[in-house]
Amino acid sequence: GIFNKGYGFANLERRTPVDPDKTLFRVASVSKVFNAMAAMRLIDEGRIDVNEDVRPRLAAVGLEMDNTAQGPVTLKALLTHTAGIRDLHIPGITATQDPGQLLPLGAYLQKCLPLRGQEPGETVLYTDLGITLAGYVVEVVSKTRFQEAVRQQVLRPLGMNHTGYVVPEEQRTNLAVAYTYGNSGYEATPFFYCNVDPA
Repeated sequence: GIFNKGYGFANLERRTPVDPDKTLFRVASVSKVFNAMAAMRLIDEGRIDVNEDVRPRLAAVGLEMDNTAQGPVTLKALLTHTAGIRDLHIPGITATQDPGQLLPLGAYLQKCLPLRGQEPGETVLYTDLGITLAGYVVEVVSKTRFQEAVRQQVLRPLGMNHTGYVVPEEQRTNLAVAYTYGNSGYEATPFFYCNVDPA
């Protein structure tokens, strides 16, 4: 690399500086980009069409979406937030401090049914749930667990060897502390596990 420098603190309380070679950051919704890239790889390989209704593929693996909205659910609509899917946050499960609450994508999405709130294409609804559904399509089509599919199809070819959806226990000490800013200044937020990794 030409330039490599860390800025700020990985931990404000301990005044631990960011180390560009070690500090890990949780990238939150940037995960959606890697998900979309994995989906596009499958599209480029001809394994799925961007305009294909994915409901039959999902039904074949046990995820039956309801019929309250009739239009097709396509990867194009899912990745552009136009599939009519509304967000749903399940307290203690969508984001949790208990790793025992982590579920396979299909099992988590079953808890989120009926998924759709309106016909696709009516409006843009920015939705973690829709993007998570797109990630499950990646998993179903690739026949590989989503996190591993992204590693194989996107991260490894890009040489991103320290990027992934899981923070290995041995690297947890390298994880930068996340903060929110409120009336009393910066406040550390606890580490949480997520059942919506694709988003």
